[in-house]
Amino acid sequence: MNCFIAILLALQIMIINNDTEIKEPYIETFEQINDQVWYPFMQSYQELDTEAFMRLHSAKLVRMDLNEGLQYDIDTYFIHQQEVNDHYKSTRKRRTIELRFQHRSVQDSFAYEIGYYKATSYVPREPKGTEYYGKFNVILKKEEGMWKIVSDADHGQVPSYLFTASKEMEDFEPFKGPEEPKRRYR
Repeated sequence: MNCFIAILLALQIMIINNDTEIKEPYIETFEQINDQVWYPFMQSYQELDTEAFMRLHSAKLVRMDLNEGLQYDIDTYFIHQQEVNDHYKSTRKRRTIELRFQHRSVQDSFAYEIGYYKATSYVPREPKGTEYYGKFNVILKKEEGMWKIVSDADHGQVPSYLFTASKEMEDFEPFKGPEEPKRRYR
């Protein structure tokens, strides 16, 4: 009887463990970043929602537009975004954005990501939009339990194959970090 109970207990433990997916810490962190930053980023960009878009950024944001050579703090970036969104609304244009990644790394409460975007702009009554490709470099920081963009530098006019060749947002395996960080000293 004791052997039977032990077997049932072992089977129950195996079933419970099979139902619980155990994830690598880097996967959980990248999922958090996607959920807290990138999915809301794409949604608020598409919906022309300046308030929601800006909540994804730190109050200490440094934003650089490398094409124009411009640098913004959080307040001037808000004004710029509001003007762009108001223009889209007044002209009844719409837009979408897709993101792919070339590099993703995370250490404690900081993350550094390099990727490419495809922004598509649509004018009223035109089903085919105009595509625009660019590259972004961001630093993210976990502030009060939430990931925020603290530095964002991007530039457009990159070839579309760079976007296509990069990894999709949910493809975390290529960005698995080393078990032990390598230290370099001079």
